[in-house]
Formats: sequence, C-alpha cells, structure tokens
Amino acid sequence: MDAIKLRGIYTTAIAAILVSHGFKIAQPSKVTAERVGESHVTNEAPQAVIIDKADKQGIRIRGLKEVVDKAAEAILEELGDAIVRRYSPGLYSVYAGVVKERREDAYIVELEGGEGILKCREEYSEGQKVLVCVVRPGFAGSAPHLSTQVRVTGRYAYLIRGGRITVSEWIKGWRHSELLNLGRMLKPAGWGIKWRSSAERAKTTELVEEIASLKKRAEELIRRFDEAAGAMLLMEGEQVIE
Repeated sequence: MDAIKLRGIYTTAIAAILVSHGFKIAQPSKVTAERVGESHVTNEAPQAVIIDKADKQGIRIRGLKEVVDKAAEAILEELGDAIVRRYSPGLYSVYAGVVKERREDAYIVELEGGEGILKCREEYSEGQKVLVCVVRPGFAGSAPHLSTQVRVTGRYAYLIRGGRITVSEWIKGWRHSELLNLGRMLKPAGWGIKWRSSAERAKTTELVEEIASLKKRAEELIRRFDEAAGAMLLMEGEQVIE
C-alpha cells in the first residue's frame, strides 16, 4: 500500500488525484478524511510527503523513490503540462567522500558519481576521507550541498549525528513535550533524534522499535565508512521532485 501525507493549500485537489490512482492518504486531518472517505485513509506512517513550495507556486514530493515517482506520474497525468524539477542525489543520502580541494569557505568533496560542496568549521586536508550527507540536492548539474551532521532516515524519526532532541514544528502541545522526553530516554550516544510529523499518531512501542532499528543502521553506516577505500554511496536518501 502506497501511503502519502499531504500538507498545504493544495491538499484537497491532490488528495482527490491520488485516491483516484489507488493511493492511501496517510494521517489526514479530519476534514481531509471526510472529503476522500475513510476507506482511502490510513494512520500508518507515510512513505512520501507532499507539501507546498515556499512560494506556493507548486508542490514538493519527498520520500521513497518508487512512491515519489508513482505519485508524480499520477499528478502529471491529471495536470498535463507542468514544469518538473527532479533533484539528485537523494536528500540525506550518506556518502564516504574524499576532500579534493578548498575553495574560499568551502571544500569540494568527491562523491561516488560526482562532487559536492561542504561548508563547515572543521579543517580537512586534500585526500582525506569524510562522512557526509546531502542536505540540499543538486538540480540541472548544480552540485549538492553537504553536511557532516549525518542523518539516518526512518518513518517516524531521524537520527542526527551530533544532534539534539527536536520535534517537528507540526506537532504541538502535550505530544510535543512527550516526544521530547521519550527522545531523551532513547537517544544513542553521539546522536540526536528529530521526531517527524508522522510520530504524532504513532504508538510508543513503534517509536521505541524505530529508534532501535535506526541505531543499528547508524552503527552499520559507521562500519561501512571505516571500511570504504574511497568515495562511496553508503545510504540512499529521499527522492525529491517539485
């Protein structure tokens, strides 16, 4: 089952298109659930999210590649002519990179299949291996922007290397405080947790299991980085299409 979460001014229209193509609407508002019908909604965590662009002149689809591609295809089939931007590599993709050179306030880092731009306070030398993730994918040949604050992506949370405990801005009130407290209890050494908006309706047991799974993935990521002989993709991130 392909489930997509919607937010923003285009929710009703996009929901109607997706439902007609067999998608489920994940964790909808009460109004959206009533409009599309209970049989077309689910409280499970989404595999992709659709939100407005900052200028409200379009939408951004982000999540599992195969689900994002299918959703984009369904929407374009209904809309016809539209400007489409496909970003790469995936958002939060994690690489073993190799520092090529320093340019002013940034490093050019060799990645598997290309290069990226790393702005940071740390000092690196040419040829040094560095663990990085994509925080701004490239478009039309532009280089992606990188960070050493690596993210391991889950359905309900991100593990963030060297990060803090934070909660999605979409979660308010008592649930926000509850998730902060839970994050402090579950936080692995050296990593922070950011709870995604999908965590709002999740069971505590699901959240505990997810963090345990993400911790194992983080440990495997570090092991693969240590063993990497050069530039190498370690973990695929989220597909982004506008």
